[in-house]
Amino acid sequence: MPRTAKSKAIPPVYLLRTGALCPWCGQATNASTLLASALYYAPEEDTFPGPLVLKNIESLLLPLLALFYERCPTWRFDRGSADEPSYLMNHCYRCRGQLTDHYLHDEPGFAFFPTSPEQCRTICLFALADEFSHSVPLVCSWTCGGLTDFLDYRHPRPLAEL
Repeated sequence: MPRTAKSKAIPPVYLLRTGALCPWCGQATNASTLLASALYYAPEEDTFPGPLVLKNIESLLLPLLALFYERCPTWRFDRGSADEPSYLMNHCYRCRGQLTDHYLHDEPGFAFFPTSPEQCRTICLFALADEFSHSVPLVCSWTCGGLTDFLDYRHPRPLAEL
């Protein structure tokens, strides 16, 4: 199935935010990602139970994108190289350097791949508003990383606190 096939994040869906070190300037910055309770993953035509961390988000509903552009201005579409598709990528708010999803999600001990409950203490979980209480069509990949083993996702903050 082509990557343009729409998967569906099954609610509740949460915004995660944490601090990260910029690999370019070495300064602290914020990073964001999504957490879904489950995911219908179109490339495999199967539903995976969660919680699942969504990454490499290539397509997302416009109302969600508008919300994220307002609340997470350094999380915007970009590409790591000319031969890669554009996806929602975090950027350093100081130097504007790219914080790729590989950097944030795929390396143990980094922002969204904690190796202990202590590393989850800085991750804030925000509930998306009721208008996003239905499945959310998107193009993405996903991971479980260590995050879902350690994060208490049952007590999210309201998005208004972001």
